[in-house]
Amino acid sequence: MKTRVSGVPYEVDLPYGMDEGGVIAELERENFMMRARMERLENELRIAEEHISKLMIDLHNERNKKT
Repeated sequence: MKTRVSGVPYEVDLPYGMDEGGVIAELERENFMMRARMERLENELRIAEEHISKLMIDLHNERNKKT
């Protein structure tokens, strides 16, 4: 059974007949995986921003050399 869950941008597959504890455990697992993905994406963004900053400094320095 696919179920839409608050805080998760996709439907979660919850098997029929799963008790409340099983549902909670599955949602906690989905939450853990989502947080891990967010952390990876935030780290990638931080690295990209650092790279952009370095490139901007290099570009600025190159422009100053020409004048």
